Amino acid sequence: MFLVAIAVVTFFWPEEGPRGPKFTTKEKLASLMRATGIGGIVLITIGGIYTGLFTPVEAAGVGAFFALFMLIIRRKCTLPTLYDVSAETLKTTGMAFFILIGGQCVRALCLALPSARHHRRGHGRVGAGHLWHAGADPTGLCHSWNVH
Repeated sequence: MFLVAIAVVTFFWPEEGPRGPKFTTKEKLASLMRATGIGGIVLITIGGIYTGLFTPVEAAGVGAFFALFMLIIRRKCTLPTLYDVSAETLKTTGMAFFILIGGQCVRALCLALPSARHHRRGHGRVGAGHLWHAGADPTGLCHSWNVH
């Protein structure tokens, strides 16, 4: 759909998509050869998922392995590069776990607060759980878990 939109805009307003520089066939082939590594990784991972060779999680591991393999083959895997990639991976993974653990903490809080059922049984105590049960939950999480 995006490509169709670009084609329509550049057809009616050619100045919105000016032509780029011309390249020789030799330059185009050299560029295509440089792109075969990532194309191979995509083919192996997506092909492996569709053929049932491995699951999406396993495909991620296979893709990471082949990306590292490509770096080593092309002699672009230096120690500082490997350190930077590992640090970014750890930051991303840490943030994902932070979000997951935070969600579990909010869930535990929702389950621990007194509910309206507790009040209906004659205990007479009104707490934050009653407000949340009445729809005042700022996150919307307690309602989705049917905490009563």
